[in-house]
Amino acid sequence: MDLRANKRHEINITADLKCGDAIHQAHVSDISAGGAKVELKNSTLSPGSDVLIDLPFLKELKASVAWGHGKSIGLKFQDSQNQLDEFLYNLAIYGTVNRA
Repeated sequence: MDLRANKRHEINITADLKCGDAIHQAHVSDISAGGAKVELKNSTLSPGSDVLIDLPFLKELKASVAWGHGKSIGLKFQDSQNQLDEFLYNLAIYGTVNRA
């Protein structure tokens, strides 16, 4: 049973996660208004790490790493609900966004 507060939406996009001076390339596999599941390409991040995630159609969003299993991490968004709503609206209209 899924007890999340926000419905998850499957997506297939690439994003950059900025943590301090480091930039981590990532693949976002699902997203909601509250967070996202991300697969890091060549690195790992520890729970509690603060990051900025650069998603298509948005400016960078503040997030923190809620959990991590190897290169898979869960992000909890800390930014404006309006920006997240705009992203999810664009995703619904234009479908899966694939950014190389």
